[in-house]
Amino acid sequence: MDRPRIGCIGLGAMGLPIARRLLAAGFPVAVHNRSRANVEALVALGAEALGSPAEIASASDIVLTALPTPDSVREVYLGESGLLDGAREGSILIDLSTVRPALSREIAQVAGARGVAILDAPISGGPEGAVNGTLTIMCGGDEAAFERARPVFEVFGERIYYAGPSGAGCTIKLVNQLLVSIHAVATAEALALAKQAGADPELTFEVVRNSWGASRIFERSFPLMLAANDDGGANISIVLKDISVILDLAREIDLPLGVGAAAHDALAAARDRGYGARDIAALRLLFAADD
Repeated sequence: MDRPRIGCIGLGAMGLPIARRLLAAGFPVAVHNRSRANVEALVALGAEALGSPAEIASASDIVLTALPTPDSVREVYLGESGLLDGAREGSILIDLSTVRPALSREIAQVAGARGVAILDAPISGGPEGAVNGTLTIMCGGDEAAFERARPVFEVFGERIYYAGPSGAGCTIKLVNQLLVSIHAVATAEALALAKQAGADPELTFEVVRNSWGASRIFERSFPLMLAANDDGGANISIVLKDISVILDLAREIDLPLGVGAAAHDALAAARDRGYGARDIAALRLLFAADD
């Protein structure tokens, strides 16, 4: 059986390694991205470059989008020369981005009227997970389309979950990102407390990572903060975008998120100090007495 033709739109920190893995696995891949450098890198590996989302949709059986903002998702799917202008009946469009569930459901409703399946399938695991094919994928939408897309997900995902109808994948991702945001800020505060109260930071890390205060973000970010290493792929600006989406959803459902709001404010303060393009390890600078 021939492999499905894959389209990839959005070739940033997540989309680029995913497209590379698909090419290495033998899938025919067409790509589109606003910046040309990553397109050319993939063309050198055998991808085909096309000029618009509509052209990608017309040439593909399954399209993956990994986009930075809700506005960019709306434009790529619903805008002029967007995916739904070119998508063929029976094709599957998969959004790996982090957006509000309502946007995923809106796109799915428009697509469904045209016989096109939409899956909201946000991913977790960062650029390292995308490179290594170990991402967690949480997918909402038509279950039959999910099963058709599973062989594609398996190229870059290690834990793949069907979450329910359209928007369900996005909802679970936002729950995850709420905790990511809170734990990132809490880790920076914990390091500041350890240092300024006179505890050995390295011993603090060893104790906490084996105690109830540990989290994956703590285990990842505390050593980066100790090493003043801000080069990881979890950019403050992206995490800030996610917590902003979360707070929008919380207002929509009338749910106060006090701790989430505090995390948002800390991330916004870091962005305003010029740290937005740095890894969340740079949050330590908000609390460092000597910086």
